[in-house]
Formats: sequence, structure tokens, C-alpha cells
Amino acid sequence: MCRKNKREQPAEDIYENDPPKGRSVMDEVLDRCRQQELYRAIEGLPVKQRTALVLYYYNDMSAREIAQVMGCLEGTVKSRLFTARKKLKESLVKEKQFEEKEAVL
Repeated sequence: MCRKNKREQPAEDIYENDPPKGRSVMDEVLDRCRQQELYRAIEGLPVKQRTALVLYYYNDMSAREIAQVMGCLEGTVKSRLFTARKKLKESLVKEKQFEEKEAVL
């Protein structure tokens, strides 16, 4: 189509009323960056909290199942999950604030 008219065509003319379906490359890059930030934050957690968090969210195990695997009480697992979520939130907020300061510079 571009060769025929020997000029660049606007995307609106090429796709007419149907824009391309699917996610944009920018959305995928942003999602990948967010996932990397989350993984780095999870890696920064203490081993017991990280283990409980990974088993709960990534392996879809219940607190009772995790307690059996880790050899502790169910209440301990819930406490570790609570603390892990709190630390993750703090870590991610701190990182976001740091990135915003860098962007201003």
C-alpha cells in the first residue's frame, strides 16, 4: 500500500475503523518492568516470609497447607504473609519515590 502511493500512510488509513487488536509493545514493556520490580522486592524479603509469600500467591496454597509444608502454625504463616505484604509495599513505594526523584533530575 505504501509503495503504491510512494509515501507513508497514516495508521488510521491502513487500519481504517479497526485499530490493531492486542496489547501494545509499550504496555508489555511496562508490565515486564513492574514484574521485575516486584521480583526484586520479593528477593529482598527474609527467607521465611518469602517462602510463605511465594507458596501463597504463586503456588495457590492455603495458609493451612503452607503451615504443614513449613512445619509451623497456621497463625505463624498468616503473620509472615502480613509482614511480607507490609514490607513489599514499603519497598515498592520507596522505589517509586526514588524513581520519581530521578525523573525530576
